[in-house]
Amino acid sequence: DWKGVGSGTSRLATACYMLWDMDGGLEAIPMFREPKALVSACYELLERALALDSPACWESALHGLGHIILSHGDPGRGMIDAFLAAKDRMVPDDLRRYAMAAHAGDVQ
Repeated sequence: DWKGVGSGTSRLATACYMLWDMDGGLEAIPMFREPKALVSACYELLERALALDSPACWESALHGLGHIILSHGDPGRGMIDAFLAAKDRMVPDDLRRYAMAAHAGDVQ
């Protein structure tokens, strides 16, 4: 059960949240654009996570995008904008703030 940004304490919740930036994490693919064949697949996965009805998946994707945006603003910023427009009132306030931090590349 998702209880808010940074609330995941189980090992599974932590792994899902950190999927994009664990050692050898998936964020390295879009950040360094290698291997090129997998870059679009990573963005597709992030987009799919943002389309689900799961705040935990949204938080994970936003976390990854927040790191990637530091190197490559787009398409990540556009994905966050589309997510917020599509989900609108479904997004809890703390997750909306987290999305804006990710949009600025300001996540830890």
